[in-house]
Amino acid sequence: MSKDALKNSFGFNFNNKRIIFEIDQVASKSDKSIICRYGNTTILTVLTIKKLAKNVNSFFPLTITFEEKFYAIGKIPNAFGKRESKPSYDAITAARLIDRSLRNFFPNSSDQEVQINNLVLSLDPDCDPRLVAIWNSFLVCYLSPNLPFFQTPLSAVIIGKEENNFICNPSNEILNNSPFELIVTGTEETINMMEVGAQEIFEEELEKAIDFAQQEIIILIGFFQHIANSTGIKKQEIKIIKENENAENKWLEEKIDNYLEKVLFDNHLSWINKEKKLKECRQELTKECHDKNPQLEEDYIKGSVEQIWDAFLRNWMRKIWKEKQLRLDGRKAKEVRELEIKIDFLPNVHGSAVFCRGKTQVLSVATLGKISDKQLVDNIFSRSYKSFIHHYNFPEFAVNEKNKTTNFRSVSRREIGHGELVEKTFDYLIPTIDIFPYTIRVVSEVLSSDGSSSQASICATSLALMTAGIPLIRPVAGIALGLFEGQIYSDINGLEDKLGEMDFKIAGTEKGICSLQLDVKNEGISKLLIKDCLKKARQARIYLLNEMKKNIFQPRSTLPSQVIKCRKFYVEKTKIGLIIGPKGKTINQLTEETGTTIEIQNDGYVLVYHQDENELEKTYQTIKKLIR
Repeated sequence: MSKDALKNSFGFNFNNKRIIFEIDQVASKSDKSIICRYGNTTILTVLTIKKLAKNVNSFFPLTITFEEKFYAIGKIPNAFGKRESKPSYDAITAARLIDRSLRNFFPNSSDQEVQINNLVLSLDPDCDPRLVAIWNSFLVCYLSPNLPFFQTPLSAVIIGKEENNFICNPSNEILNNSPFELIVTGTEETINMMEVGAQEIFEEELEKAIDFAQQEIIILIGFFQHIANSTGIKKQEIKIIKENENAENKWLEEKIDNYLEKVLFDNHLSWINKEKKLKECRQELTKECHDKNPQLEEDYIKGSVEQIWDAFLRNWMRKIWKEKQLRLDGRKAKEVRELEIKIDFLPNVHGSAVFCRGKTQVLSVATLGKISDKQLVDNIFSRSYKSFIHHYNFPEFAVNEKNKTTNFRSVSRREIGHGELVEKTFDYLIPTIDIFPYTIRVVSEVLSSDGSSSQASICATSLALMTAGIPLIRPVAGIALGLFEGQIYSDINGLEDKLGEMDFKIAGTEKGICSLQLDVKNEGISKLLIKDCLKKARQARIYLLNEMKKNIFQPRSTLPSQVIKCRKFYVEKTKIGLIIGPKGKTINQLTEETGTTIEIQNDGYVLVYHQDENELEKTYQTIKKLIR
């Protein structure tokens, strides 16, 4: 290794594992590159910064990827062409973890476009590549002189539990047996992102796990600061992009302020009508500004108007709360919007429910299939099967927008992420196939959205599963909390989500938490505030569960008539051949004559499926005769 390479290589031991960062050793044409070696996991992260021809006013153009390479686990991709294709759901959720950890450190207004690519070059199952990708993605930004606003050191850890001890960055085996998985990104004093999947964990235990996580994060931050000091990176001066304070802007600000005051204090309008009126007013202002400034591009004007509009709307949020202790839609801080719940919404399906909270409305539909309908998951993390599948759909009409194209709509990263969050919530609550020999698919259709549609999907899914007779351990409900200038809001609507400082999604049962997802839009929140959020979320969750129980108290004791029935029984492995017959002749003849589906498991259990109980019994008796 050359002297320059040694100079830009930094290593230290963390919880008995070696971490090595190699700065700018490859991808020399990029703005910054880092290779991290953590155990036998190797991640290459590359930062690319592009100068934009025009400023972006309302949303920083940040793109983060997490690319799986099958050579990292010594496999050839099981796909047509034998090469990596579109990212797996696990890769997409990993990229979203990184995005959610870093995005709040980027400004809204910018003349730059940033892309961060993470390539998994080798994989050690006991050294999580998601974690390494977060470390690298932070460091390429922290060490880049061209991102002057990125000056706050942060890091991330994964926490599990073995017996009575919290484990930082546990091995794959420990994590699989842990009652929870907690992923935390934070600074020395605050928490910036959290993701939890748990087996009904108590709030108090989660608080202790978060305390433990931040202690470990502080150790990592110390090492990251050592790297920054050693490389001697000098950040460019921050360029503050100011709008021209001319008469045109003054006119626009006064008009926006007048519009907002007129609409927000109109007692004859409902909140939904106020929202519609506000949208119309903003569109009208945008058109008026474009007519006055035809030399400017429409997108630029739209972004400028939106930026000023949101600033004044925040002022009114602050003013109304200070004067009346009320939110923009007239609710108190802890107040949950009006609920409307309908079960058995659709005929001829296995289970369905509509959950409506305010103007967020979700239809969830449950379908039961044979065990063989399970989904193959084949990526660098594992090759396994899923018997519970949740798909979340968010069409444009849910927010009164039209499709951008007339072609079939592709699934967005957000839809995939929310679908995976719902799956994570039910992972522990759904019965295993040993107890309930079915594959379960639930589709949540967001019909209308005004904030917290993922948590509404959890509520609707819980109801749909119970109407289908699926024996959940306990019903589950989800709620989203927001933050505005130190005040916690329960059940945030769309505007509070956009203008507030956090989106804190928490789902669980009466017993404890099953999933949690925290995103912040400020510099992070304190552990004390998190404790308060967990308390308020539990109160709201219990209220929701009680309201849901008024419609269906527990899973139905029988499956709907439309569901295929199953008979499960054990056959000695030495007699399995009698059922199959020579070249499958016996089993094929039996399925053809009875119309049943027969599945033989590796553990010796035989599953017989049919719509008619009589045919099931007939097939069962025939098989019993064969193996006597």
